[in-house]
Parts: sequence; structure tokens; C-alpha cells
Amino acid sequence: MKATRQPRKQMVFLSTDELIRLLRSAKAHGPREHAMLLVAYSHGLRASEVCKLKLSDLEMRTQSVKIARLKGSLSGVQPMHVHRGEPLLDEVKVLKAYLSEREEDGSGYVLLSQKGGALSRQHFHTLFQQLAEEAGIPPREATPSHAEAFHRVAFSRRERQSRNRAAEARAPLDFFNNGLCSVYGGARFH
Repeated sequence: MKATRQPRKQMVFLSTDELIRLLRSAKAHGPREHAMLLVAYSHGLRASEVCKLKLSDLEMRTQSVKIARLKGSLSGVQPMHVHRGEPLLDEVKVLKAYLSEREEDGSGYVLLSQKGGALSRQHFHTLFQQLAEEAGIPPREATPSHAEAFHRVAFSRRERQSRNRAAEARAPLDFFNNGLCSVYGGARFH
């Protein structure tokens, strides 16, 4: 028996107002969080792609970043975004501010975890959901799976658990037959 494919959900992007609120929330937490979200947003990076950025990928002199894409997407060098009107969107200034206070741990990764080494994509998701909630951004139907989908906001853990319990109570067989993916609303960040 062939498994039926779930229909793709339409991508939902952050509005300009939501993006600014998210970046303000990130900046209030610290320069790492602000840099993490701005770089991911500016270059349409997957969570794992932004977490694996190395210091050697950043060229501050030429204001460019080397992007190593995953899942068959094209890698390349992209310019950093300079935004004179809105400082929250100025990638060069945000990265310089973060790098000036970043403590060296020898790993070479741009975004460090508190224990050292690369920030994990799971921690990226946790931070993203926390910052989105603090920014007052309502949860969306699905979690992002592709680079362009970074702009969508994932369910918070409480909402997923609540939705799971409701689905289990309504139709336990459908829940197990359709798999957890349908309960979560589709694909996830990779």
C-alpha cells in the first residue's frame, strides 16, 4: 500500500511589523539572538544552516557571507545587508556588535551555545519560539521546513501538546494512522 502524501501547506510569512517586533525581542535578549535571527532571515537559512556558520564564512571587510546550503540547495557567497533606515535590520552592524563581545571557544562557529561549540538547531527553535511569543506573534498552522519558510512561526510546545491531546481524544485511530506529522500541521525545520 502506498502512503498518501500530505498536501503542502501554503507558506505564511511574517509581516514587516512582526519581523521588527521579533528582532526587537531578540535584541532585548542579547546580540547573539539578534544576529542569529537577522542572519537567518536575511539569507533565508534553515536553522541547521545558520547554526553551522563558521567565523571563516564571514568576510567583514567585503561584507559578505559564505552560505553552505543543505538538502541540495545552491551554496554561494551573498552580500550582508546594510540598512541605514532601521538599525535592527543592519546585518553588518548587528554582526559586528555580536562578534565584539563573543567569547572565543576555539570551535570556529559563529553562534555559540552557552556550553561552547555550535548552537544546536533544537536550541535555535526553542529560542525562536520564545522570542516570537514574547514579541506577541501568533502561532501559525505549520512549522517551517524550507529556507524561505523561516518567515513562519511555529507552534509553541504547549499548543502542540494541547492539539495532540485533542486529536487523540477525537480520533485515536486517525491519529496513529496519519502519523504525528499531520498533528503538527506539516513539515518541520530541518
